[in-house]
Amino acid sequence: MTGVLVAITTLNNIGWTATLPFVAIYLAVSRATPFWEIGLTYLVTGLAALSSQVLGGRLIDSYGPRRVMLLGFIVSIGLSVVLGFLIQISAAVLLIVALYPVTTFTRGISHPAPAAIVAVNKGDSLTMGFSLLTIGSNLGFAAGPALGGILSSWFSYPSVFYFSAVVFVLVAVLTRVFVSERLLPLQGPEEPKVKPRWLSWRDDRNVMLFLVLIFFSFLASGYEITPLSLYAASFLSVPNDQIGYLFATNGLVIVLLQIPLIRAVRGWKRLVTPVVLGNFVGIVGFLSTTLASGFLELEAVMVILTLGEILLTVPSQRVVTLFSSAENRGVVQGYYAAVLNAGRTMAAFVGPLSFGFLLFDLKLAWYAIAAFTFVVNIGMILISPRIQRDFESRRGRGDRCATRATNLEISKAGLRGKAGPWRF
Repeated sequence: MTGVLVAITTLNNIGWTATLPFVAIYLAVSRATPFWEIGLTYLVTGLAALSSQVLGGRLIDSYGPRRVMLLGFIVSIGLSVVLGFLIQISAAVLLIVALYPVTTFTRGISHPAPAAIVAVNKGDSLTMGFSLLTIGSNLGFAAGPALGGILSSWFSYPSVFYFSAVVFVLVAVLTRVFVSERLLPLQGPEEPKVKPRWLSWRDDRNVMLFLVLIFFSFLASGYEITPLSLYAASFLSVPNDQIGYLFATNGLVIVLLQIPLIRAVRGWKRLVTPVVLGNFVGIVGFLSTTLASGFLELEAVMVILTLGEILLTVPSQRVVTLFSSAENRGVVQGYYAAVLNAGRTMAAFVGPLSFGFLLFDLKLAWYAIAAFTFVVNIGMILISPRIQRDFESRRGRGDRCATRATNLEISKAGLRGKAGPWRF
């Protein structure tokens, strides 16, 4: 099942990211759309991603992942075709920028499903499952923009959206054939049926605060996508195919280093420490961007930013998953997917907006996001002890419950005359 989930995640991200940076480039280069309008489009897109994945997580808990995935993929097929047609006929910019967030919303509903299925695992299986999904996701992030860059350079921008529709067809077929109708991520094999629930401020305060900080961390990390693409295309005159190669570098680094890096940090006592380190690596990447003058320097920047991304993604997902339970696995993965994707998408609003304000010296935009990340990381450092205390308290309660259950089974065995530890 994990292999199928990785394939679905990879293809899903190929379909989405093939269009993600090139909507902004199409609007800026081909339609001379002001940066603030492009940024506003991605602001709405980010809000759509946020709401769709929170909603998707709850739907997964209630109806199972298969139905939710098929709904999202099938609607995304039609919307991708329509969007490609609108670009082909040079429809009004307002119509294009209104439809793109809707496409993101429908695709986002299905996004938490693979992680919610994996979340029933424990220990190393959980970490490895998330690592494999992250590799698949980033393979999609690498291959999608690379293919989108080739298609837009060799053919046209509409071909990118038609290609995206074809990919969603393949994902829908895989889901229909391989994902079981009866599979419900909120229940483990030995868990009773439970009622789904949202996160609450009273019971899940520290996790919710952590999710807010992770949102800001991924907003900063998202500068490696659309803002870096716009910076490369509009100000460093890097061609589209080379921008695609930058994303291929991102995917290659993740494929090679994701599992080794996660294995290196998974034994660290403090759960939040890898996330803090990931933010610091991101700061180094942002400051390095100010020194870049062409493709080769941007390649080095992408490697640094990707290392920071690796240290952010699976460790932060592991933290929130450790605080989930049978009644809210889908919801928790929905929240996590929402803050991850909405943060990265919101970067496409904040980045172009900062470029517009700082046209007189664009290096200031990269200094600003580095300073922002530093402030977020201070928040991470402050919340880390609270997260750790909650985790250790939760683990202690789990150990006590397991001990009581074991003692009860021993007592029952003794009453039935079966051998217990006191019988010889």
